[in-house]
Amino acid sequence: MSYKQIRAYLFTKTYAYTVFQEYIRKAGRNEKQKVQRRIAKILLLKPTTAVSIADSNSILRHDGKLSVYVRIEHKLIQLIKERKNRGNFDLIEYEYALLDPAIERVIGEDLSDIENDKEFDEQLMTFKTIYISWYYQTAAKYRLPTLRIIPFLLRLLRY
Repeated sequence: MSYKQIRAYLFTKTYAYTVFQEYIRKAGRNEKQKVQRRIAKILLLKPTTAVSIADSNSILRHDGKLSVYVRIEHKLIQLIKERKNRGNFDLIEYEYALLDPAIERVIGEDLSDIENDKEFDEQLMTFKTIYISWYYQTAAKYRLPTLRIIPFLLRLLRY
């Protein structure tokens, strides 16, 4: 699988992708194609890149960092949906406060069989450092948007 295919697959698993999908849905019929092209241009993606499910699963099994990245993004999406359901939600206000809980949820799933609280806390701190590093390494390597970048990308789309 090529770098571009992996990048496109990873992008479809990000919170940014869900934000852009929502933005496209809100666009008028005549605007949808234009908006999709602008998003692809801004992110340097080809508008139509398909990745087969079997290939993507083998990639995630092969590279643990990619798997961790996708799981963290999935937890981010869940957390943001939970916050939106509770009431007032402003991404700019929450962008920094959501990554840590998402990472902690992923780590909690990985360490679910540890029963000793002290050992769990030690492992949590160790894994948190590693997972944060992997998250940003993957985002940088594949030039993927993070929560911090999404508001800027949306502003670019509006103008």
